[in-house]
Amino acid sequence: MKRSKSNLLISLFWLFLSAIFVIAFIGKFREIRGILRSADHYQKMLSEMQPVSTAYLSQLDYQAENLRKAEPALGAVKTRDSQGPEEGIGMIRNLLRKHKLGVERFRTAGKDGNTSAEFLLDCEGINFFNFLKEALEFQVPPNYISIKPASNYFNINVTVRFNNVP
Repeated sequence: MKRSKSNLLISLFWLFLSAIFVIAFIGKFREIRGILRSADHYQKMLSEMQPVSTAYLSQLDYQAENLRKAEPALGAVKTRDSQGPEEGIGMIRNLLRKHKLGVERFRTAGKDGNTSAEFLLDCEGINFFNFLKEALEFQVPPNYISIKPASNYFNINVTVRFNNVP
């Protein structure tokens, strides 16, 4: 009788250990499958992108060199007269919508005319970098950017902050 209980306990122990191994294996398998899907997704997006011409790159290099040489005087910098930070934040939000970026949270802070706006985004990387490309043309470029991978491997979690929003 004792021997059969001992065998039963040993069998249950091995069954439990096997179940843990199978669950861990399935979890890793699903993780690898998600990573492969993500890689396929980004490879497809990359294959659809058009290459940048060398003429365009040389033009950008020329513009960057001119900007490095130019030192603007404080009086030469013009700022628009706006009605308040709502207009600047509205422009940023419109640009976010234009690039199909989902705003999870939005926060403003500041006083004495120094308003900062912080956006927490859950979006595709390509859309966010297209947003950044166009956001640099704004009066107020982003002052802080934090990018972390999201759990579904397709998206990224981004925190972007704009200080001194006009």
